[in-house]
Amino acid sequence: MLKSHIEAFLKAKSKKSKKTASTYRTAVTSWLAWAEGEGVEPLTTEGVIGFHSYLVDTTTPPTVSTYMAGIAGFLEFMDVMGEGTAVNMTRVRYEVRNGPRSYSHMNVVQLDDLRKREMPRLVEYLENYPIPDERRGDYNVRLSALRNIAIFWTLYETACRIGEARRLDRSHISHDTKTAVVTGKGNRPHTLRFGYPESRAIPAILAYLAERTDRGSALFVSHSRNSSGKRLSDTSLHLAIKNAMAATGLDERLTPHDIRHYRAIMMLRQDMPLHVIQQFLNHKDIGTTRAFYAPITDEDDMLRHLSRLNS
Repeated sequence: MLKSHIEAFLKAKSKKSKKTASTYRTAVTSWLAWAEGEGVEPLTTEGVIGFHSYLVDTTTPPTVSTYMAGIAGFLEFMDVMGEGTAVNMTRVRYEVRNGPRSYSHMNVVQLDDLRKREMPRLVEYLENYPIPDERRGDYNVRLSALRNIAIFWTLYETACRIGEARRLDRSHISHDTKTAVVTGKGNRPHTLRFGYPESRAIPAILAYLAERTDRGSALFVSHSRNSSGKRLSDTSLHLAIKNAMAATGLDERLTPHDIRHYRAIMMLRQDMPLHVIQQFLNHKDIGTTRAFYAPITDEDDMLRHLSRLNS
């Protein structure tokens, strides 16, 4: 029944704008997938606010706004159709406006300065991440530590999104080519490339898998008694890195998604062409890449490039 309501909503939207309908489809689909992964009911106040909090921590402000507009539109459509839900839209709108912190007060250059200052500390921390030798009660802390290291280096080397890392299976990774193909944003295939600038992700993954005793296909799984062997949810994978960031004392405004931005900025500063960065990040439109990273050109960068010009 819910699926038919979604299709009716999108059909109505497509009459005005097929592009908007396509974006809203992605928003609603992502919301329902998140809710399923977290085991929560999407058509509740908590289900909507929880997804908003997840978006704030894992994606960009424009995407948060667009996705929440799509979800709000669908919920209003349900109300108009006489299909009541357990969502308190007044509270949702309040939380969206005043809830989890966002980057609205920081411009792109300020964010770049923050990442440049803070991220090397996280890299150093993960290079020396403590790996305990024992279990603690019903939680295998050793396996979890090995997993968290593998997650970090996967995010860092490939600049993939949290959701893409979560969807990785063991079989996706080619050790010969040091690549993995996953379904990325917009259901587009995304080739993740390991080993740049140096190979730490695959050795970390192999060390983690060597101690796993389950035969599950998922690459990153839970190691607690109640959910051992179950694929990590986006939120759990995000939390694994967020905890490392907190232990390092990183600025609270940074999130695991900033690892992706930091890697892209490093590539830009090493003169990687923008269209190559676009492909590496799996951006559909180079305009997206340009909007995020082209503004990050300081005076030193400018002078360095100008000095190459021939008279």
